[in-house]
This record gives sequence, C-alpha cells and structure tokens, in this order.
Amino acid sequence: MRKVLLVAALTLSLAACAQPGGGGYGISKQTGGAVLGGVGGAVAGAQFGKGKGQLATTALGTLLGAFVGSEAGASMDRADSMYYQQQYPRY
Repeated sequence: MRKVLLVAALTLSLAACAQPGGGGYGISKQTGGAVLGGVGGAVAGAQFGKGKGQLATTALGTLLGAFVGSEAGASMDRADSMYYQQQYPRY
C-alpha cells in the first residue's frame, strides 16, 4: 500500500508540472494519457501474481494502461481541435 501511495504521489506531482495542451507547447492529452495510463496500469498489474508472474502482470498492465490512456487522450485532443476550429474559423 505504501508503494502505491508513493507512485500515486509522484505521478500527480509530475502531472502538475505539465503545461496544458499540445499545439507546440506543453504535452498533448494523448501523451499525458499514455503516461498516466501506463503508471496506473503498472500499479494495478503489480497487485497480482508473485515473482515472475507479478513482473508479467505489471508489464501487461503498463502496456494496456498506456494504450487505453493514449487512445482516451487522442480522443480528447480531437475534440479540443474541433472545438477550437468552431470557435475560431478560418475564412
């Protein structure tokens, strides 16, 4: 439990340092989602198995979490882009 809290605290502190948005500055939501999803997946995967099995579930959790987080972030980036284009159309 102590390790989980430590990882969560480190993740939140790193996320708080990130600049919002992509568009040439900061990190995109896709990148942020991949990082946070990977960390969350690793923490969740580490709760299962023992020895090499735990290592395998941690790796699988990391990959799955990063993929899901990346896809969710990409969807948010597309929605932001569409919103921006509606608010500031090019004539």
